[in-house]
Amino acid sequence: MKNQSKELTFCAVGDVRILNNDPQFLLSFVKPTLSAADIAFCQLESAYSNRGSQQQGIAFRAPPGGAAGLKDAGFDVISTAGNHCMDFGTDALLDTVAALKANDLLSVGTGRNLEEARKSVIVEREGTKVGFIAFNSIMAEGDWAEADRPGCNAIRIYTQDGKFYTGETSKPRRIDIAALREDVDAMIEAVKKLKAEADIAIVSFHWGLSFSPFDLAPYQREVGRAAVDAGADLVLGHHPHILKAVELYREKVIFYSIGNFAFDHNTPLSANAQALYPGYQVEPGYEGYRFGVDARKTIVVRCLLADKKIRKVSVLPAYINGKAQPQILKRDDARFGEVVAYLASVSARHGLAANFRVEDDEAVIWS
Repeated sequence: MKNQSKELTFCAVGDVRILNNDPQFLLSFVKPTLSAADIAFCQLESAYSNRGSQQQGIAFRAPPGGAAGLKDAGFDVISTAGNHCMDFGTDALLDTVAALKANDLLSVGTGRNLEEARKSVIVEREGTKVGFIAFNSIMAEGDWAEADRPGCNAIRIYTQDGKFYTGETSKPRRIDIAALREDVDAMIEAVKKLKAEADIAIVSFHWGLSFSPFDLAPYQREVGRAAVDAGADLVLGHHPHILKAVELYREKVIFYSIGNFAFDHNTPLSANAQALYPGYQVEPGYEGYRFGVDARKTIVVRCLLADKKIRKVSVLPAYINGKAQPQILKRDDARFGEVVAYLASVSARHGLAANFRVEDDEAVIWS
């Protein structure tokens, strides 16, 4: 049962892509935590559809019935604004949104046109309005929504010589990239509008550089901080498949990547992906989750809401097992400290203001 008290909890996790397993199996260990939250959020990394044709080399699709597993686990709001939203074209994208809606899940970040893709959603619990909006910076050219075209809510990235940047696919990584100013300005206005309509504004970004722990893309700090300046109370980043830095900026928390969460992957990473991944290897026992060691570490972002504000931001350290199942850790588990130390290390490398104070079975960032 959802918590009915006036003190509310919000939980958020990173990338979810369930193709090879029963969603109930993959999410079984985390269901008690997610379903106990008043609101739970994730980033979807696949289409839910039986239609369409594959649009790119690495493409993910699951039957529409898989959406029911997200609802069963306790999720409420799903970002569909990611680099796989158009893997099987327009029909599959619209099927995905429809499958989520059919299971009473709110989707954000894509739509039949730009107006729909930019639309926020608001969830009200005990008189508190929590609003969500989602943006994507990793995509093939043309995957963004336009006035008369389906797609995602984009913050497009370009190189200094004017070329569209889809996101890193191999080394060397480009550092001469920046977010398109008109998209950043549109994001700022959208966040201001959301904050005027909701008590709490949560902004999701699919962005950044995959795998290497200490790399942030040049545009991320600018865009994340601009969202906070516009009124965001929490910024949730994802896409890199591993945990990245955490920043406390103006008393708001920016997560640059909250990592994989439930992502079954039983084939080795591509050669290009392996080249981006320091020390990549697949160990025995991880045949159902063929990412490297860093990608096993993950978190549940947990926020305490009271008086229509975020009063505390914490993380619940978690680990992904060899069957791709995330498991939330207790404080006395050695891996708990490993995840907290990892977050502290990658944050300190960038000189970002974030501390992790362990209380019970969570690490508090701000309260």
